[in-house]
Amino acid sequence: MQNLNDLPAPVLKTIEKMAKDAMKGRREELGQAQGEFAVDQTVVLHAKGTVKVSKSSPDAVCAQSAKPWSLVATLLEELNKEREAAGKVGIDISRVVEMAEAANPDLAKEAQEAADAEIRRIKEPTRKFKWGGVRVAGEVAVLATGDHLAEAAGE
Repeated sequence: MQNLNDLPAPVLKTIEKMAKDAMKGRREELGQAQGEFAVDQTVVLHAKGTVKVSKSSPDAVCAQSAKPWSLVATLLEELNKEREAAGKVGIDISRVVEMAEAANPDLAKEAQEAADAEIRRIKEPTRKFKWGGVRVAGEVAVLATGDHLAEAAGE
């Protein structure tokens, strides 16, 4: 008897996709009440199709990784420390929003580019890997079913 884990990944991916598609709209067959179903059935399958895998790559690193609201909060905190030390009134978030509405778009773009460069420098050594997507097209045919593996194997 072969273990399911011994099957090649493309075969498992095809079976997974086709089983998921076959299960769509059938949840109600399991009922609404909490329950448990005993399953002991032999199923012989024939899987045929293609599995297309797109290129994998490292995750992109951008200023969004730096948590922009953390950047704003830190900037305000530091700015207000300096203003307080100079004997000036602090700036609150509502004032920052007003100022941002009137900000020069080129200035905002420069700030974004600078933040992107700095976050890349910080995060590059720990950046995660992003697997490429997988698309499956095919079919899985049920060739036979039985009540129990021992019966199907003639044991």
